[in-house]
Formats: sequence, C-alpha cells, structure tokens
Amino acid sequence: MKFLPHEIEFFSNPEPMLLKKQVIQKVITSFEDLSEKLMKEFNIDALIGNKAIQNKSGKITKGESHHDLPFVVLDAPFLIRDQDLFLFRTFFWWGKYVTFNVILKGKTFEQQLLALMNSKHESVEIKCLSNSNLWLNDIENNDYKALSLSELIKQWEAFKFIRLSKKLPFEEIEKLEMEALVFFRSSQHLFS
Repeated sequence: MKFLPHEIEFFSNPEPMLLKKQVIQKVITSFEDLSEKLMKEFNIDALIGNKAIQNKSGKITKGESHHDLPFVVLDAPFLIRDQDLFLFRTFFWWGKYVTFNVILKGKTFEQQLLALMNSKHESVEIKCLSNSNLWLNDIENNDYKALSLSELIKQWEAFKFIRLSKKLPFEEIEKLEMEALVFFRSSQHLFS
C-alpha cells in the first residue's frame, strides 16, 4: 500500500481529528439545549392526545457516514402512535449544512394537511420532499422542492406523509437555536 504525501501529513497530525471531536461535542451540547426548549413548547394534547409514544427528552444520534460524512441528528419532539408519526428533526451534516424538518405521517394527520395547505409552505426557504423516501436528508437533492397546493395533495395521497425542510447554511450556525424554534413554532399552528 502506498500512501500519498498529503495522506501521510493528514494522519500524522492529530489536530484535525481532535478539532472534529470538539466540534461534534459542541453540536451535541447545542442539540441538548435545543431539545429541552423544543420539548417545553410541544403540546402533545393539542396534537393527538396522550395515547402516543413520546420521547420526553428527544433523541440525539451521531454517526460517521451519511454519504461518507459525519452527522448529528436531533429528533425532538417526536411521537409515534400506530402508523402515525410526528417528528421535528434537526440534522447537522458535516461539510454541508443544517436542516430543520417537520415530518407528518399517517391517518391522524389528514386534518393537519388542510392546515398545512393554508400555511406558508411556498416560501423558497422551505422545501417539501416529493418522493417516497421519508428519510432522505439531503435537501439539495432534486426531490426537495417548493410544491404547489395540488402537488402537496398528490404527495400526501401517494405516500401518506409530508416532510417540510428548511436549510441553515453553516455561515449562519450561530442562529441555529433561533431558526429551529421559529421553524418549529410555525409548524405548531398545524395542530391548534
């Protein structure tokens, strides 16, 4: 095996990996704080009552290989009941961006779809996933687009879920908490 000079230089220097570990820990700490604030604002009873499985503190997951890049995910708040799912996902993708996502799936949310249709989903900043892969996280994928009202209805009818996403570029990372809360609050009107 022959290593190239820049590869040898990279693995000879511990600083990049130590810095990566420090950055990931800061993201996790930030997500822990955000989770607490989101959970305080989440009104489960307004959504579907207390018959759902709900995570009280949120769930943070980290990994090394989402399309070969490290990531950190915060799922908070979320609830599951039968085949229904409500999830607010914050996704930090190393080298790419952060996204905020509202995911609605299942029959319980058909009424919420009517509210969604009247919301400001046509904002160029907010995109809707328009394929069957509920867990596609790459908002720059061509399957994320601003959908018209009729396209939203077709999405729901075809797949029985809606995923709205908003991107936060790393240049604006200091606004992470504020932007997440604003996007979450704007989704809360779907359930009131």
